[in-house]
Amino acid sequence: MKMQDIPIGLTFALAENPEALKYFVSLSEEQKQQILEQSHKIHSKSEMQAFAGNFAKNNSASKTGFTNNRFS
Repeated sequence: MKMQDIPIGLTFALAENPEALKYFVSLSEEQKQQILEQSHKIHSKSEMQAFAGNFAKNNSASKTGFTNNRFS
């Protein structure tokens, strides 16, 4: 996956949240693609920050914890 494949809002949210970035880069390509697909449903900066925060926060519980948030 190339940086240009990642929506700018998600890029900014990951840049602002080191734990989210660490989690994102540890995912498989398929898991990253799932996150990208979910991110297209998000329409505000605060929602994107919450989205990134959720999958980073859930990292300790499950590798796919990001699917348990309200954007799924």
